[in-house]
Amino acid sequence: MKVVLTCGHPYSGFSQLHRAMLGAGLKPAKTSRREMFSPEEIQKKICDGIGADSSFNCEPAQLKPGKVWQGLSADLFIANLDQEIWGWADLNTIFLLNFWRDFDPQTRFVLVYSSPTYALAQLLREQETSPALVESFCLSWLRVNSELLRFYNRNLDRCVLFNIEALSLPLEAIRLLSVSRDRLGVSLSAPADWCIEQPMNDAAFRLFAYSLLQEHPSVQVLYKELESVADIIYDFPEPQKEILIAKTFVQYQHLAERHGEARELSTQLNVQVLELQSQLGQIQQELAFEKQKPDQSSQLKDLKKENELLLLQMHQVQEELESYFLQCQRLSSEQVKVAKERQTQIQQLTQARDQQAKLAAERQSQIQQLVQARDGQAEERQTQIQQLTQARDEQAKLAAERQSQIQQLVRARDEKAKLVTEQQALIQKQTRTQNEYEILNGENARLKNQSNVLEAKLRDAQASVSSKQSELTKENELLLLQLHQVQKELEHYFLKYQEVTQSKSYVTFLQDLAQPTEPILVDFCRPVDGDNWYDAEANGSWAGPEKISTIRIPSLSPGQYQLKLDVVDAKNPKILDEISLSYNGQAIFLQRQGNTHNLFFALFKKKVRYPVQLQAIFTVNATQASKPGVLAFQFAKLISSQIRGRGDNRFLAIQVCKLHIASLRTQEIVGIDLRKDIQGQNWYHVEPDGRWAGPGKFSTLSLPKVKSSRYKIEIEVVDAMAPQILKGTKFSLNGIPLNFVDPSPLSLLRRLIGKRKKYPVILTAHVDVSQSQCNAGLNLEFEFPSVISPASRGSDDNRHLALRLRTVKLIPLP
Repeated sequence: MKVVLTCGHPYSGFSQLHRAMLGAGLKPAKTSRREMFSPEEIQKKICDGIGADSSFNCEPAQLKPGKVWQGLSADLFIANLDQEIWGWADLNTIFLLNFWRDFDPQTRFVLVYSSPTYALAQLLREQETSPALVESFCLSWLRVNSELLRFYNRNLDRCVLFNIEALSLPLEAIRLLSVSRDRLGVSLSAPADWCIEQPMNDAAFRLFAYSLLQEHPSVQVLYKELESVADIIYDFPEPQKEILIAKTFVQYQHLAERHGEARELSTQLNVQVLELQSQLGQIQQELAFEKQKPDQSSQLKDLKKENELLLLQMHQVQEELESYFLQCQRLSSEQVKVAKERQTQIQQLTQARDQQAKLAAERQSQIQQLVQARDGQAEERQTQIQQLTQARDEQAKLAAERQSQIQQLVRARDEKAKLVTEQQALIQKQTRTQNEYEILNGENARLKNQSNVLEAKLRDAQASVSSKQSELTKENELLLLQLHQVQKELEHYFLKYQEVTQSKSYVTFLQDLAQPTEPILVDFCRPVDGDNWYDAEANGSWAGPEKISTIRIPSLSPGQYQLKLDVVDAKNPKILDEISLSYNGQAIFLQRQGNTHNLFFALFKKKVRYPVQLQAIFTVNATQASKPGVLAFQFAKLISSQIRGRGDNRFLAIQVCKLHIASLRTQEIVGIDLRKDIQGQNWYHVEPDGRWAGPGKFSTLSLPKVKSSRYKIEIEVVDAMAPQILKGTKFSLNGIPLNFVDPSPLSLLRRLIGKRKKYPVILTAHVDVSQSQCNAGLNLEFEFPSVISPASRGSDDNRHLALRLRTVKLIPLP
């Protein structure tokens, strides 16, 4: 036994396909044995009982009927056990696809779809067009066909997907039977005259539907997706607008010709009807005159003859009307709508003719009745009038009683609905309270588990500390012995050193080996030893026309140095912020100093106030010290003054006045430049001024290896999606929370006037790094309160972002 279920969009034509399959051997479903329900009635009761939205105002959800409905379905299948192949077609099947699939393994599904133009054209034939109607159609078409596509892709062994328009072609209609046999195991045989009924294809409605759907591209996208996976597709392109206009014009010409013929024929029929009505009026006048003169039998005979002649004329009119009706039936399928309208006129004229004939017969009967029983008729009519009056009064009384009962039932229904609503609200409130109680219980259990874990860790840590104290005591004693030994060796070498220093050649050797320790000063108001610099001016030298400028300086011995760069002007503040500096290939982190945070300047100025001093601290190792010293400046872009209407056509970046480099006696500063490759998680690609954290709320950053000591961590924040994100971010180092502070918070006046914080912002925190942390590696962890997409603010950027960082530094503290 095979059960074939056919469904689709209401205007996809799935019912026509089901009727064709019935003609090819598919048996219609019998009603259930007990309740005598058809499959359509069972599905409707299930949908009404569970609350399915048959208008598709929302996504069609798959229903899960209970045991009662399963019993009804089982009774239906038992009633059809004697049929080898049977099935039904119903729109409500879309809500029960999963149910019927799981109910019986022999169920098979024929899913039918059509192009959106085809379906909308069928809808426009039945209803008046409005924007709300088109919008509702597009939503229902998308939702129904999306559900069909989802079910088809998940059940390929039990489904076929057909385009109803393709089945209008004879070869494709025959291929439907072979596909059903191969895919579903359903063997159908088509008779010689077998075909699939198609609705009238009116080019005017297709043109109208085509124009309306141009504002809804999503339906075309889904239609192409259906065509790409369907078993039988309509392998013809959608008619273009010009072709539809041409077909519509041809149909309009044909309709105009038919309409003209119909109007002429209607005019003739109206004239004949008027003539008949005039003749009937004359007959009525003669009948009234005959009442006054009942003895004139000869005139009565004449009236009968005229009446017979009138009937003959009416028969002729009837023959003409039948001839016109046969002509209307011979119209092509494209003029069916006009034929229906003319058929309505014919029916109206036929009714008018029948009424006239009936009136003539009544007049004839009245003549006979008036001749036979003229006096008794008035009494009978009076009696009938009285009876009708009494019946009317009784009906009015009964209607008033029924209306009162209806009002009582309506009030009772409203009160019951109100009680049901209140009960539902109480149930929902109780459910929410129960859920909150369960959540609090779970949270309490989780906190208890965390407390137990922390207590266990504390006991383990105390035990570890006691064991380490004994080990450290032993290590200290060993170190003390080693210290005494080293002291003896130092005394030995010191004596030898005194002997050697007496030699004049050794002193000369040390003088030749020593590196200059004097500070290096480069004056850019004079020609400099470097590349990509314009001629010196009174205030300094401009960098350009290329993006990389270099300065050659004396070689620096290994150690730490402080660099100060005095910038007197820049073509754009962004160029100043995005400068990249390196010494012999090693990146140097620059920080802006100066008076840019002055309150008056911050309130009334937007540009950077020059001069500005950039400072940096960098380290030179032995490898770099063996090479000639080269400082390289890299700029994000250059700007020509000619763009702003000035005569200077040079491409410039910044104008530098002085460069000062001095040696420092501090420990090594390490850091990470997020404009270069990094090691970490939850970071987007690099940008000119840093890197954004996202899309998640938790990011990590691996720091360089350092020695165990106390450090100051500096984080340079270039931007934030919202001030609350920067304020609510939680920082930790290897799981240990860090408290960062902003060294330059907003002043009271800036907060009062609602000024936002200016970026970049330097966050600082002090931390003690232990030897175990150094061995395990340092990981800086960020936990953001939220991430925000620029798309929510009207941008095309769909990323979810939190903070954008430029550098992270570890500065040793004394």
